[in-house]
Amino acid sequence: MAEDTGHYVLEVPLDASHIKNFTPERTVKVVAYARDGAVASSGVATFQPNGHGHAELRFDRKPAGLRVAIGPETASYADLAHLQTLTFTVLPSQWRDGDRLRAPAVMISPFYWEWWLVWCRDYTITGRLLCADGSPVPGATVCAFDVDWWWWWSSEEQVGCAVTDANGAFQMTFRRCCGWFWWWWWEQRNWRVDPVLADHIVPLLQKSAGIRNVPPPGPTPDLKVFGSLLSQTSGQSHIPGLAAAQVRRGGARPSFNPADLETLRSDLLTVLPASDELGRLRLWPWWPWWPWLDCDADIVFRATQNCNGQNTVVLDESVLQARWDIPSQLNVTLVANDQACCLAQPCQDGDCPAGNCIVPIDICYLTAASVGGNPGASSAPATIGYANPGGASPGAPFGDQPFSESVLLSANVGDAFDADYYEFEWTTTPAVPSSWSPMPAGADGAFYRAFWDATLTSHSVLFAAQPVGSPSGIRNVFESRQHYAANNSIGIGWDNSNLNTLMSWQTTVFANGVYYLRLKGWTRPGYGGDLADPRVIPFCDTEEDNFAVVALDNRPPPGPGAGHPTDHPCGGGTVHLCTTQPDCNIFSATIGGQSVGYCANVTGVLDSDPVEISFMAHDPDAVLAYFALDCTYGLNSVVDIICSNNGVPTPGAGVVTGSLSAGPAASNATSWIGPAAQIGPDYGTALTQGAAPPQWTGGTFTLTTTVGALFPEVSCAYQLQLWTYKRNIVDCGGATYYNLTELSFTVTKA
Repeated sequence: MAEDTGHYVLEVPLDASHIKNFTPERTVKVVAYARDGAVASSGVATFQPNGHGHAELRFDRKPAGLRVAIGPETASYADLAHLQTLTFTVLPSQWRDGDRLRAPAVMISPFYWEWWLVWCRDYTITGRLLCADGSPVPGATVCAFDVDWWWWWSSEEQVGCAVTDANGAFQMTFRRCCGWFWWWWWEQRNWRVDPVLADHIVPLLQKSAGIRNVPPPGPTPDLKVFGSLLSQTSGQSHIPGLAAAQVRRGGARPSFNPADLETLRSDLLTVLPASDELGRLRLWPWWPWWPWLDCDADIVFRATQNCNGQNTVVLDESVLQARWDIPSQLNVTLVANDQACCLAQPCQDGDCPAGNCIVPIDICYLTAASVGGNPGASSAPATIGYANPGGASPGAPFGDQPFSESVLLSANVGDAFDADYYEFEWTTTPAVPSSWSPMPAGADGAFYRAFWDATLTSHSVLFAAQPVGSPSGIRNVFESRQHYAANNSIGIGWDNSNLNTLMSWQTTVFANGVYYLRLKGWTRPGYGGDLADPRVIPFCDTEEDNFAVVALDNRPPPGPGAGHPTDHPCGGGTVHLCTTQPDCNIFSATIGGQSVGYCANVTGVLDSDPVEISFMAHDPDAVLAYFALDCTYGLNSVVDIICSNNGVPTPGAGVVTGSLSAGPAASNATSWIGPAAQIGPDYGTALTQGAAPPQWTGGTFTLTTTVGALFPEVSCAYQLQLWTYKRNIVDCGGATYYNLTELSFTVTKA
């Protein structure tokens, strides 16, 4: 009996004799799949010069039923199972004549013979991941994704990943096939709402006169959204295209046949607004869509990096950045975001000047030329030490800015810089040589640098002032990075972040005013012995001693000790900060002759009745930037009044619903606030009204308007919001000095 032999053979004859210019060198793979999808047997068919060939498949026992697929020898078992190719079935009953079965000859048409050459393509992607300044991003994992999208859904298939080397370079290879059975292709994808696509589609639909309600984007593909759009625009209860697409299938397969979306597309294009932009984005239905037949890869990249001990996304491309139909060999240059750690590069193209010197010192990421009194900047006495000197104008208040709290100092140095250690000295009278003093304790703030070892791992190093002996006593000095590198192994090099940082100046131990600083270098070979050879490092290309000049304006921490007046509440349970730097208050409001306090109920007024609001916006240090007043009401509604844009404090908008004038003098628990000498409402405008730079204190103001301009509803609760901002650069831009006052009441018109 054949069952006792354990050897069943299926002969598969192949006929490629109709192929023009046939050559027998090519081979094909023949695979038999069992009913559960497992590979039961496989073989490779060779051909004679006349185009005839065959393969033999062997089985240990009689097959219960087979599906046989034929394709190129390079195809994987998974490819042949799910790609559209030549197939036939073998039933159990066909083995009735014994243990050997010869299948009917399979004709290989020219279509399949050529199709098999291109249905799977091998790709190689090479490239570099760089920071914006061109320095490499080492040790990052760069992954490529083949992306598909339709309507507002997108799906990504990861096709390859690689780790960047010390030059930020990477290489990955992958194979991509096409011509899948649509249902299998669909099952392999996880769809999600893509906010980038939704941001392009929804505004277009909202502008369409026939669409009254845009269905919200759902998390997974659902054709109900198209039924809603079609019913709104066509009024049909039966939509042919939609009905054709609603093909129910079992298991995990989709609730519709994506292959039928072309019919639905025809219906949608008759009612949806035309869009050349969405057509250029190849977005269905403005572009036809058969991705399971698409033989080209559309690639986006994502990169992560362990930066300073945290895994960080340093590149995340959207579908709008997809590279369509990439070639088999692709080379790319990817630019990481500002979260990446970058490998500092050796001096090139004159980046490092020659000599034992220092370039002008950057202050809080601003170049020296951006801060008054420093090399290359304005020398106007009034704005020495202020950032963006003379840069304010009406609607643009952020000029003449003092610095507050932490101030980062950094600078590049010459190629022969020889200071092993350094410190900053300070003075307010640079013309007096004896006035220079060491930094007080706590003012010379530490910072971190990082280097990359040979394994492309980043290591952080704390650079802090440390006490070391010198001829004049103990000095608190920083080790230079050049000295650290000479005495420690730093692998492949420094991280670019904080490469040129010199000190994080903690300024709160200083009184407000203008300060000069200079960097002094010391010699100390290795890590033993005292400091020696003190010298002030000169500016490069000059004999002039280095210096930086900075204007400080620190405010006391908000709280009971800040001297806030008691006539308006502050602190816990309020929106108002307990500080006078800056301070703001709404003293009074009169609506139609009725005096208004908080939670008041104003009745019987007319749209033409006058409204008068007296308020204060003030900074005793005269560093006011602007104030903004708006009136909020109802559900997310706002009336912009002064220097505001849709409820968000935005300088430059001016007074849009009334007139503004200086108010009467007002008293509080600590002082008298006089009428504003310049009404602004921003520093740039105040300069045109006679304010002397860099000072503008603000003061008291009166807004005059009407009920109709300020209170649109017949009856509603309203809230006045008064925002006040200073111009300070706090923590190098990481914080802002501001205050807020709110007054709420109800207005009912006659």
